[in-house]
Amino acid sequence: MPHQFVMQTPVAEFVEDTIAQLDEYLKKPATDLFTKELFHTVPLQVILGFLADPLTPEQSDTVLSSLERAFDFPAVVAELLHEEHVPLLYIAVGHPDPRVRRLLARVLSKVVQTEEGVTRMVQLNLFMVLLRLLEDSDTSAGASAVAGVLAAVKYPIGLQSLFAPESLDYLKNICSSSGMTREKEAVRLRVLDLFATVSSLSAEAHELVLKSAFLHDLLTLMDTKDFVVKFNVIELLEKLGQTQWGGQFLLDQGVVNRIAMEAVDPNSDPLFAGRLIRLIARLYSLGSVHFQHLLSPALLTSIERFLMSSDESDKTTALSAVAHIASTPNGLEAVVRHSSLLSKFVRFIDSHVIPVKAAFYEAYGSILNSSFPADDPSVEENLKVMYNTIPGDPNPMGSFMNQLRAPFPEIRAAVLFVFSGLAHYQFGVRALFSHSGFLSFLLNRESEQTKEGKELKHKTVSNVIHHTWVRSVLDPTVIEELEKYYRQGPFFMPTQAAVEVATKGS
Repeated sequence: MPHQFVMQTPVAEFVEDTIAQLDEYLKKPATDLFTKELFHTVPLQVILGFLADPLTPEQSDTVLSSLERAFDFPAVVAELLHEEHVPLLYIAVGHPDPRVRRLLARVLSKVVQTEEGVTRMVQLNLFMVLLRLLEDSDTSAGASAVAGVLAAVKYPIGLQSLFAPESLDYLKNICSSSGMTREKEAVRLRVLDLFATVSSLSAEAHELVLKSAFLHDLLTLMDTKDFVVKFNVIELLEKLGQTQWGGQFLLDQGVVNRIAMEAVDPNSDPLFAGRLIRLIARLYSLGSVHFQHLLSPALLTSIERFLMSSDESDKTTALSAVAHIASTPNGLEAVVRHSSLLSKFVRFIDSHVIPVKAAFYEAYGSILNSSFPADDPSVEENLKVMYNTIPGDPNPMGSFMNQLRAPFPEIRAAVLFVFSGLAHYQFGVRALFSHSGFLSFLLNRESEQTKEGKELKHKTVSNVIHHTWVRSVLDPTVIEELEKYYRQGPFFMPTQAAVEVATKGS
């Protein structure tokens, strides 16, 4: 939809006529065809031009609402990427109305979902517009800009653009501004968050982030006395700790041993110590020999202390820490042997606080679904001990199945996640299928209403039937039913099959 239209300062009559057309557009159902017709009548350049002109609040609402609706259509988003629109977009990034900047950030985030879109943005020098939106005082606009940059760097040209000298200089200027206000500090943390996330994408991206020195800037904030800043810094360290290379960086910088000591110090501020404990547990779960020393009695005792806290967030943090530690064979054995820690961990199955109960099921499911070595018999033995420690009605499976009757989707999904984990092990398969009613529940296609639920049930079936030992555990007729379920896929519905048969017979 190219246009040879030169924007002039609109006179009142022209503005009113155009706004009237946009009003009509908003009154009718949004369709791709109708939107194209509108933009043939009123070129996009005209509407964008309105953003640079003084309008009444009502007129501004109409223009923004029209653009919001129109940018739901890919053809309009593609139309945005024309050279004549670039000056108007640079004006929009500094618009005093935060709604305009939010809209711009969201639209550009849509553009960069494809490599073609990223390439076109770079060609038009619009990548810098996205970077400028990173320092927007509006939280929503800034968050959309971060999402856009993260989408762009998945492609080589986007990654190259982020680490281009002009981009780095611009972002370093944001992070090194003197006289940091609370607002500027939030923007700096947003930029550091971006680079911590980029670092976790790949080893190549991590090397680029290292060379840019943003991670070192992050570490300088560890000694801050500002509560909010320190809380955010720990959160960013957790992001770095998700990968081997990020964990190695923290180790090389002396951060790991420092936070390990602070995490287990009884005098540490509990608001920070819990997050540090989870970070240490996450680093340990990476499985590197460099982190084995982190699994200490002091760490397990500290986790146990947080499990007994009266604060919900402390409990969920500690449950997550147990899951990280028990995701390795040595960590699992350490948790199982620490009887007081294990008993406190499993008792959360009876928690009356829904988020805490869901956190327990997620943690337990995460342990069961960990990538343990297949040739280590101690793993199944320790998992069996953990299972048998869980309080039951009359056994753990009874408690699990009872939770499926509760109207809490987050717990239902977490219980299904546990089932998929139990299905990896002989003791788990025996526990699942010896429970009266489990097989009929598993094969019932109508029991799950969500995509996640359907996929988790199918994953459970898949995990069961792909074991070589399954025929020595389950009856052949049960295996046959499970194999049929697996072949039909997670979203098969019997009613659909009936309709197909009826259609063929007619």
